[in-house]
Amino acid sequence: MVQPVSLTRVSPITDRAYCFYCYLFWNDGNPSNCSALVTSGYNKWKRVNDGSKCTFLMHLQSSDHNMCERRAKDVMKPSQHIDKVMHTVSNLEVEKRRLRLKTSIRSVRWLSFQSCSFRGHDESPVSLNSENFLEMIKILAETNTEIDQVVLKNAPKNAQYIAPSIQKEILHIMVNRVRMMIREEIGDEYFCILVDEAQDTSKREQMAIILRFVNRHGILMERYFDIKSVSHTTSSNLKTEILSVLAQHELEVAKMRGQGYDGATKEVDVIWEFFSHLDNIVNIITSSPKRITELHFAQRNEIEHMLATGECESRR
Repeated sequence: MVQPVSLTRVSPITDRAYCFYCYLFWNDGNPSNCSALVTSGYNKWKRVNDGSKCTFLMHLQSSDHNMCERRAKDVMKPSQHIDKVMHTVSNLEVEKRRLRLKTSIRSVRWLSFQSCSFRGHDESPVSLNSENFLEMIKILAETNTEIDQVVLKNAPKNAQYIAPSIQKEILHIMVNRVRMMIREEIGDEYFCILVDEAQDTSKREQMAIILRFVNRHGILMERYFDIKSVSHTTSSNLKTEILSVLAQHELEVAKMRGQGYDGATKEVDVIWEFFSHLDNIVNIITSSPKRITELHFAQRNEIEHMLATGECESRR
């Protein structure tokens, strides 16, 4: 049988015709409103050529069919696919969002470098002092009309980039980049760690970790690297946290050539006694220029001996 309309499909099993577009995209929800071309199929072939009363022609003129046809054509257009529609944002809107985010990043960076607090107790729009972060954005907006047009009241409510979570995320990204730079500066060379205890404003115990190393130019460097909240400042707990930080940044313990723990070793009598004697030795030697000269002379002889025996290598 020849199909009366090109968009219909005839089932060879039931010998019934269906509207291809409506069969796929009809979503009225009420079966009684559907044509037989959509549900059970049409098989009254004598009425096909019944002039203006032809079922196919009448179906083609219905608004429901036209709607289904538009949906089908939209699906067949690559530009109308959901992945394309989701990513189709005007270049102007992209630039506005970038400028808005850059403004927040600049504010976070400046406040971080100046060791200033970010938030206050009243950050409402009617507040006379919204604290540092929002006030910084206001200042940037006052001095730049382009920024003023895209931030705060001129920004969409769901993309202002000023929420506390956004501030923390920007800050964490900066911190991680700094850690990566320190890690690259160390490379595969030896390093020392300095660990100290501290308390934050809420009286929680924290452990600050500082890395000490010689950079590629032969200059001794000390870099603040990380801070960890610790439940107890026992030696075993500190060891666990330190190993976790080193492993996270691929710093090998075998490359460690020194450790300093300030008062964190008081609970281990043997270690505390060792460092106490070491402090006394250092004080005795450094108090006399003659002793320092003798120490340098002895150290030089030891290094020359190690170079001669191949125990160590010279880079220069």
